[in-house]
Amino acid sequence: MKKVLSIVIAAVMLLTCALAGCAAQTASEPSASTEASTEQSTEASASAEESASADANAGDVEMVPVDSEYARVDMVNKEPEKPLRLAFLSLQNNAFFDLVAQGAEVGKQLMADHNVTVDYIVMGDTMDAQTVNTAMDAAIVQKYDGIIVTPFSVGTEAYIDKAVDAGIPVITLYGESTEPSKRMLFIGQDAYSAGKIVGEYVADKYPEGGKYGIVTGVFGVEVFEGRNSGFKDGLAKNGAEWEEVGVMESADSADKVYSITKDYLTANPDLKAVYVSSGGNYGASKAIEEKGLSDQVISAGHDEVPDNLEYVADGQMVVISQDTMGVAVSSLIYMYNYLVGGVEPESDVIPSNSFMIDKDNVSDYL
Repeated sequence: MKKVLSIVIAAVMLLTCALAGCAAQTASEPSASTEASTEQSTEASASAEESASADANAGDVEMVPVDSEYARVDMVNKEPEKPLRLAFLSLQNNAFFDLVAQGAEVGKQLMADHNVTVDYIVMGDTMDAQTVNTAMDAAIVQKYDGIIVTPFSVGTEAYIDKAVDAGIPVITLYGESTEPSKRMLFIGQDAYSAGKIVGEYVADKYPEGGKYGIVTGVFGVEVFEGRNSGFKDGLAKNGAEWEEVGVMESADSADKVYSITKDYLTANPDLKAVYVSSGGNYGASKAIEEKGLSDQVISAGHDEVPDNLEYVADGQMVVISQDTMGVAVSSLIYMYNYLVGGVEPESDVIPSNSFMIDKDNVSDYL
């Protein structure tokens, strides 16, 4: 991932939230997601991740840098005593998961050099507990040495615990249940704080306030609920009056985001912003562009996927990233360190590097 140009204040805020608020794995205030625990950028969260294993309990185990731009942690300088098998369980319903798959592939190649096989398994396209639990159960039956999973939903804790009780360590990524589990580590960002940063950006762009609409992914999913709550609180930054015109569900579909945004614009010609807390953000920008309202309405959302960045470059969208590929690669290294060197992370929550991307810095990410 290219060198992050970060918003330092945002980084510090989110890192603090992650380490203080998410250690118990429950969302206190609207931090409804443990999409983990901090979406922040900068050297603050970067250094936290990079030193996580090395300073933890490495003891006399030598740690060495990993030759990858996506690695955020060192690796134990030790080979496994036997071949290892890791399951990387993910979803696939929007372009965000393309980045997850790419990161997992980079990590897979790194692991292959150390006699470790990584099976990237698409659990399905529905973000719910049943989908995750079915895949977790299958991975347990197949006796993988470690499981990395993107759980997101409440109701997945029992199967995470089942894996750990069977002697299989689990690392969760990007978003998890607000209920506690026995997983070893979560890597990701705090959904509430990430949404708040985006809300504050929009508030600064329109200090006079105005109307806005929200397109969420799936009602009740902690990641989306946390982002939505944070965004609303962020809009209050300058004390202006904002009016919400609706919150609609897209199921992470860009086509649905597009359709919902068109409806918002038709019913509210004076709309100022559309916040997309789900995937498919570019659908909103497409609808705004077709209406000829790019100078009036901003689309704001998440993730550095190529389709989003095209609209960011045109000044029609802003997004906050979460170092998607870096998280995927680093999760495999953390798992390797634990299985091969007995090195645990220094914390059970590691915040991902996060950064706002707008037209002023998007060239660094294209």
